[in-house]
Amino acid sequence: MEAVLSRLRGLSADELREEFARADLKCGPITATTRATFERKLARVLAGPDISAPESDINSSEGISDSATSVADHINLVSCATSAAATSALLTSSSTPEAASEELDFGYGVGLNPPEEEEISVKATSNSCAEGSNSQSKTETPSTPAQVSPTFYYGVCPPWEDVLSRNERAHVYTDKKEALQAVKMMKGARFKAFPNREDAEKFAKGICDYFPSPNKSTPCASPVKPGLVISKDNMEVDTINRERANSFKSPRTQDLTAKLRKAVEKGDEVAFSELVWSNPRYLIGSGDNPTIVQEGCRYNVMHVAAKENQAGITQLLLDTLENPEFMRLMYPDDQEAMLQKRIRYIVDLYLNTPDKAGFETPLHFACKFGCPEVVNVLCSHPDLDKNCKNKDGQRPCDEGCRYNVMHVAAKENQAGITQLLLDTLENPEFMRLMYPDDQEAMLQKRIRIVDLYLNTPDKAGFETPLHFACKFGCPEVVNVLCSHPDLDKNCKNKDGQRPCDGGDGQHSKADGGAHSNST
Repeated sequence: MEAVLSRLRGLSADELREEFARADLKCGPITATTRATFERKLARVLAGPDISAPESDINSSEGISDSATSVADHINLVSCATSAAATSALLTSSSTPEAASEELDFGYGVGLNPPEEEEISVKATSNSCAEGSNSQSKTETPSTPAQVSPTFYYGVCPPWEDVLSRNERAHVYTDKKEALQAVKMMKGARFKAFPNREDAEKFAKGICDYFPSPNKSTPCASPVKPGLVISKDNMEVDTINRERANSFKSPRTQDLTAKLRKAVEKGDEVAFSELVWSNPRYLIGSGDNPTIVQEGCRYNVMHVAAKENQAGITQLLLDTLENPEFMRLMYPDDQEAMLQKRIRYIVDLYLNTPDKAGFETPLHFACKFGCPEVVNVLCSHPDLDKNCKNKDGQRPCDEGCRYNVMHVAAKENQAGITQLLLDTLENPEFMRLMYPDDQEAMLQKRIRIVDLYLNTPDKAGFETPLHFACKFGCPEVVNVLCSHPDLDKNCKNKDGQRPCDGGDGQHSKADGGAHSNST
């Protein structure tokens, strides 16, 4: 039989199926798990005449003269055994038609047993046959599984809040189905397989090294400290810390939107602090990444704070993330060096992660929406990347409302700065500093840059410096601007309004007075 097995093991799956066809046997799917079983099945059939001699020896040693009675006894004994159905087909295949039909249904009616279980059943059957009819009653109760030591021990660790389950006993099982059933009975419990019972009991009691659940993204970096004297008190403290780190669940998308994002948009620093300190996963998501508070564009908290000009929330967010005590809520066992690495990592992501729509960072947002206070907070941080480009290749400094000096002077009612700027730009000596080799005619053409300073609109509202002076009530600046011959007084903004239409009555008077003076 060994020679036949050796030959069958060298065949491919297709060749093995052909052998089954030639032997007029059924063959199920041949996989890495079932191949060994099918090889043994075919080998027994091919080597059938060779194994009939041992069978007759067994019958003669028991003093049974009638071969038909011996076959019937074998069938009765094997039918009482729990895991010997396949072996009974082998022992009676050459003499009983029922055994032949059972052999043809092998692998379908009784199932495909793993090799270990089949070897055990063969031994149990041979022993019961040697004992004869006097030991038939003993084979009715399968005792083989109790004699074989289990391969794995499954430890089930109840949640820390379930005091009754923790104090009941060490939940260790040798059957995986029983372990899964225990996990279902204890909500929040977790289980793990171990090669020995001692480790399984430690896990079940929660006093071993920390084993994270599979759904937790980041495992604890530090195991139980070496040299620590294990006692009941410090074991309970360590377990509490680990369970606390495991107890923070990721907030729902509705909570991130309705609670966290609303607090950021309103600038409610108290509500923001209460949320993030009650559950650090409001800020630290899977893989130590920033949580997303607006799907689609994938805005994090820093994007929303920059967009809404919430400088206080921006600073509070940075202070919270850089607080070691906040990060220690998530990783209570981390050493100081690892904790600082985590802090630098998450802060860098909050500062420099672009959104999905325009590939813009929070600094792009602060510049684009005209939020100078947020710009100051962000630029004061050493980890900020000020040169990150969006999908249009623009840096944050290129992204804003695009105010020039004249816009700022008009907005801040700086009439003196406005006049000094015009005088400086029209001074040929100033322009010659830039272009020392230019002829006079070319230099005068370059001086026409004054026209751009006077009449270039900004990016946000398409408004010129004169719009700003009228809108913000700066009559002195209006007079300076309107006194220049190159000013376009009828330039319209994005709403179709001219500078004289932008202010209230007082501003319109100043504008009208400036117009009358200039005319």
